[in-house]
Amino acid sequence: MGERGIIALVMQTADNSLTLSLRPRLGRLVMTSEQGHGEPNPSHLPQAHAAAAAIAARMQEEGGVSAEARGSWPGCSASR
Repeated sequence: MGERGIIALVMQTADNSLTLSLRPRLGRLVMTSEQGHGEPNPSHLPQAHAAAAAIAARMQEEGGVSAEARGSWPGCSASR
């Protein structure tokens, strides 16, 4: 499945940030994130999903492959 994936990076105009840190968990360091400064981070960007859906439709149209626009988290699909 990994060889058939496409990553689309979409920028937004909101003035916000994430703060990343390393924290110990079960004897290992893990990277965590939390809200940084500025506006709250959105959990869904409609314009980004529309762009991903357009890319998926074009792939299916041109290449005849089954394509689906999905979010960055497992289980996040087009039906939002």
